[in-house]
Amino acid sequence: MRVHYRLSLLVMSLFIVTAAAAQPRVRMNIDDPKFDLDGYKIAVQVLMDRDKDPKHKDDPVNWVNNGYRYFANLHDLFDGDQSGCIHGSEVFLPWHRELLYRYELAIRAAKPGRTDNLTVPYWDWTQKPSGKGYPKAYEDTTSVLYRSIRNVIPTYFYDASTIDGVIVDTQDWIKFAGQQCALKPNCSAGQNCSKCPAFKYGDLESPYHNNMHDGMGPTMENPATAVEDPVFWSFHAFIDHIYQRWQCAHQKLPVCMDCNFRGMTDSRVRDVIDIERQLGYVYDNVPSCSPGPAFALAAFSAAPRRVLSTLAAVEPAGSHERRIALAAPLEPVKKKGPAPAPSPLGPYVFALTIPDDGFTTADIVVSGLPVPITFSYSGRVYLYPSAAAFKPEDADFTRRYKVGEIGVWARPPEPASVHADHGGESPTAVVDVDVIHALRYLSHAEHGAAYRLAVVFDPPHPISDYVKSGAVTAATATQQIRFTSVELVLDENE
Repeated sequence: MRVHYRLSLLVMSLFIVTAAAAQPRVRMNIDDPKFDLDGYKIAVQVLMDRDKDPKHKDDPVNWVNNGYRYFANLHDLFDGDQSGCIHGSEVFLPWHRELLYRYELAIRAAKPGRTDNLTVPYWDWTQKPSGKGYPKAYEDTTSVLYRSIRNVIPTYFYDASTIDGVIVDTQDWIKFAGQQCALKPNCSAGQNCSKCPAFKYGDLESPYHNNMHDGMGPTMENPATAVEDPVFWSFHAFIDHIYQRWQCAHQKLPVCMDCNFRGMTDSRVRDVIDIERQLGYVYDNVPSCSPGPAFALAAFSAAPRRVLSTLAAVEPAGSHERRIALAAPLEPVKKKGPAPAPSPLGPYVFALTIPDDGFTTADIVVSGLPVPITFSYSGRVYLYPSAAAFKPEDADFTRRYKVGEIGVWARPPEPASVHADHGGESPTAVVDVDVIHALRYLSHAEHGAAYRLAVVFDPPHPISDYVKSGAVTAATATQQIRFTSVELVLDENE
């Protein structure tokens, strides 16, 4: 009987995917009046009710009828190869795309005849919210989407022009998405075969994704509880929306196409490249940019989920990387008493001579940043004339000289067996701050001028659960903030 059920489900899924290939479903803004908000709330409630039903049992194979906790655990529960989100690498964006895809199929199947046409709604957090701090749908206290412990207003907001700049300016996949990954040798079926050895954040993940997560309160701030807040899905649907816009703009593939997904090991990066033909959806305000010729479904093996899109190669040719280590400027000796003890928050000031023109990209690379379990933290980077006084709290100074931000989101408490894949038990992160526009202007206007680069950290944000347990305080978190080096990295024309 179970075999017949699975075969029927497979045939039904093939029919749905085939139809989707001809007419992709459309993901909409949750504030759009045309979005079926009532249907979405019904679907979420159905999934959550399954978790309360003692007769319900989740099926890791036929997951489309599983409860809400099953999909939350894929992200929040760090259990070796079986579950746990991926961050700080190029698998970050494809992994979350696959998670959204599975959740979307589940909400569509939640109540046949009522929720069949649903999609995961996105929250465009670059626009003024329809509620106080979020879409109104998430602030309705009678709704299944509401969480009282969520911050009333998120700590961070980023405007559309800032995110547009990330999409347009970040042309390299690794720089946009994160650390290059590789396949583990001799990896068996059913295991996580992706090896991503360090936290090297892409320009979308740090600061934007990381700081937004951290700024939404006790549930979303913690990678081990984030999906308990339903706003997670709309927040990440917009991350995927940005990812899709980047793909349309640059048409480049990830490096590790055969890397699979922890907790969803039957799917690989190559299976989620083309959202329209492989996954059957588009976004309401992103023009279709599905690459390659149309294809037909001839057999199960040729289903859209396994067809590779024909995008361009990743690496651009004809450039040479130059790395310039930055050092503290020589300051005159002060005669009046001992200098005060430096704060771990900075400012850390470095000398920088404006380079010649001729570079195609320019980044300030901060290395050796701790990735703690118990707190998250952020920072700001300034580039200003050496003769100017450093005034980071002055609005005009910030407007003129702030060139970027840093965002490090707390890492999950992964099992010891997973530590090696993320830099050991005390991993550190690398963050790139794109300064191409500032340096391109200065290289023309003030070539050879003496400038200062300053890194300043904001007070860290300990995770609420660890504060309650006494594992961390703001003071102990502050003492852990450090880094090992700051470099100016230029890609120069050969």
